[in-house]
Amino acid sequence: MKITDAAGTTWTVTRRLSPWRRVVQPINIPIRNYARYRVTPLVPDKPSGRPRRKKNRTGEDSLLRSLMELVAELVMELVGLVWFFAVVVAWLVLLPFAFVELVAQVIVGAVLWLLRVSGVARSRVDVVARYHRTVNISSLTVLTTSGFGAAGRLTQALAEERRDATAPFDPRRGDVAAILARFGGRVERHDAAPDVAARAPGANGSGVPSPAHG
Repeated sequence: MKITDAAGTTWTVTRRLSPWRRVVQPINIPIRNYARYRVTPLVPDKPSGRPRRKKNRTGEDSLLRSLMELVAELVMELVGLVWFFAVVVAWLVLLPFAFVELVAQVIVGAVLWLLRVSGVARSRVDVVARYHRTVNISSLTVLTTSGFGAAGRLTQALAEERRDATAPFDPRRGDVAAILARFGGRVERHDAAPDVAARAPGANGSGVPSPAHG
């Protein structure tokens, strides 16, 4: 489920069913927008170069410049057309692999679901935040708990905690640690981008010690 906290950050709190994230991404790979399931620091925009000075041009220079711009535009159109067909071909090539991976996810996921329902395997809950209007992750926390139903209740409790939160998610914080203790949650992984971690309470060194992993 998606929640927007009091600070305006959108969080996704989910009880994970899939055994792994999709590796083959037919849509994202060809356009170089591969969705990686890991924290990616925010890269500031590069400053633009020096402004070009306007020069007085004669009629002949203006005509030559117009012809050059026309040729450049035609070349760009041709490159765009070639790129479009290359993306379509790449998509067609990757599509069968994506289907095979999907079938494997369904089969393995069904077995894993039975193990989680029976209590043999721990269920997983992910708490994720992404940068505004991007697929890049700014905060990622992986939690596990014993019992599929307990994972659902933990998901609901963390979603309610995020709804009223004004600070980034931190499983070491007292109120979050209490929620984890109530549902037997265990922190398997917690990563946050530097700009996000700096906004967390206790980031100056006075943070709450991490709970013991059992």
